[in-house]
Formats: sequence, C-alpha cells, structure tokens
Amino acid sequence: MVKASFPDVQILDGQGAPIYDGPLQGLRFPEKLIIGKSIEFFHDPEPCFIHRSAVASRLVVEIDVLLRKNLELSVETLEESCPAYLGEYEGARRLRLKKVESNEKA
Repeated sequence: MVKASFPDVQILDGQGAPIYDGPLQGLRFPEKLIIGKSIEFFHDPEPCFIHRSAVASRLVVEIDVLLRKNLELSVETLEESCPAYLGEYEGARRLRLKKVESNEKA
C-alpha cells in the first residue's frame, strides 16, 4: 500500500505572520467540524478513533486538492468552510503551500 504524500503548508494571519508551519496532515481541526463531518459521512455523532481519523484524512485531501490548484487559499476562497476548517488557528486568513517549486529560470 502506497502512503499519500502531502506538502508542507503555512497558515498566515492578516499581517502575513505564520500561525502554523508544518505538514498538511498535521493540521488540527475543530471538534465541531470533526463531529459534523462524522455525522455527514458516517451518521455517527460520537465518532470513534477510526471515524475521527477518516474525517481528518478526508479534510486533508480536500485541502490538498484545493492548494494544488491555487497554491494559496484565502478565507474568501474557502468561503464559509475556512473558519470551520481553520478554527483551531485564531486569526487565520490564508493557507498556502510552504514551498512552491518553480520551473522558471533565475
């Protein structure tokens, strides 16, 4: 079984200062979001470790897909889901890939 590889990301506040700097799969998601998605995906209002892990994994994949298309996401890009997804990071305004490889010659 091949394990998915996710990029490192940064969560930035309104001034561009990093709030989080690390692996995408290391993001912490609010309990309310985990419960809500567990109900949506599994009809489980009291998710066990397996359902919690599955929800977190799906959220990471969703964010990964969006970041690979946009390289950076603002609160406006994620619309109402941004505060829900990034609610553990007070003041979060943007989420971006930490390192973006460029094909341009210097």
